[in-house]
Amino acid sequence: MCSSCLRLDRRGRNVRHLVTLFEELQALGIAFVSLGEGVDATTPADKLQLHILAALTEFERGRIRERVLSVKGAEIRFRVLATRVAGAIRGDA
Repeated sequence: MCSSCLRLDRRGRNVRHLVTLFEELQALGIAFVSLGEGVDATTPADKLQLHILAALTEFERGRIRERVLSVKGAEIRFRVLATRVAGAIRGDA
């Protein structure tokens, strides 16, 4: 049997989860194939490549989270500043 996915980052959120998934599938005799990255988990070299890709996927998710939080923080600071400027224009102290 074979389990496949288009992109590895859609299969799990961190390296630990993906490694656990690979091990569970292997114990059941199911080969894992990532179609987007073009690798499967049937050879030691491909397993290494999947672990590296999983680590890069986790890193990428963390960077995306940092950027989203950064933008949200900037939006909040802008709203606070805009409220203060609007209050100063209206004459609120």
